[in-house]
Amino acid sequence: MFAIALLMVLGVLALGAIALIAFRSWDIDLERTETRLHAADSEVLAYDVPPGQDPAVLTVALARAGFVAVPDAVGAVERVLVECPRGRDLDRQAIRSAIQRVHKSGLTGVELEVGRVAFEDER
Repeated sequence: MFAIALLMVLGVLALGAIALIAFRSWDIDLERTETRLHAADSEVLAYDVPPGQDPAVLTVALARAGFVAVPDAVGAVERVLVECPRGRDLDRQAIRSAIQRVHKSGLTGVELEVGRVAFEDER
């Protein structure tokens, strides 16, 4: 009986250690991506997230469209940085389209008035 309990405890500890390693690896990858997108020479577009919109929804939609994106905050403004592998001019319309296709509703399900999708360099 003691041996079974010991094996169960060791199994739980092993699963916990594996989960911690996996989460830390994911966190390191995210930090590297954020550093790359914040670099001065990187080709990125910055999109200010409308109030009530979840930046995570946008980053997932952009990932499905083939773009690397990370949430970012400048002061009280939430935004999403999107990497442009082919350059801002070539990727701008595809990124805009991906953002426009996102169902723009808050957690309450109320439709949001987001207007035209404009990037930071277009204002």
